[in-house]
Amino acid sequence: MLLQNPESIFHRSGMAYSWNSVTVGWDLRYLVLDDIKNFLLHFLEVHPCVTNRYISELILAKDDIDTSAILKNIFASLKLDYPEKYSSSWNKEWRKWRYCILICLIETVHDTEQLLMQVEQVYADLGYPVDMASFIYYMPATEDTEHLVPEQARIVLIKKLRQFIDEERIRIADCIDYLPDTLY
Repeated sequence: MLLQNPESIFHRSGMAYSWNSVTVGWDLRYLVLDDIKNFLLHFLEVHPCVTNRYISELILAKDDIDTSAILKNIFASLKLDYPEKYSSSWNKEWRKWRYCILICLIETVHDTEQLLMQVEQVYADLGYPVDMASFIYYMPATEDTEHLVPEQARIVLIKKLRQFIDEERIRIADCIDYLPDTLY
């Protein structure tokens, strides 16, 4: 799932968008090279005294470069701790990405069926995290919902999604640094 202006979904969700966000967003394939270039240009606007050959290299890069390697070089040259995959800092950013994307979907997709389909795509993109299963339409229901008509069942799923988002915001604020179990 590619996102329109990923930095803005962080800001709208009240989350900080940082070097770690960019790295994890790239790892999760939520960002394309142009998104990273926009972040770098903004960084240079805010820090006009910074001159960094790796930042320049990435800003001028074509699509066929090793973006991950250059990002690692940028972190090293700026003396930042690189968020290795599945490290504490990487996991925290993973949670922020999931949270921000779900918030963005709730705010922008008003058709309940369409919303649930897009949430299912996030669920798949992230490796089927077990903690999301309760509001995924094709997963077994955790309570008796067979008597509900489809629209009522979708409303129940949306309610569970909203509750999950509220709980996830608390987990993020509490700096939870582990990933949920996944089905696969």
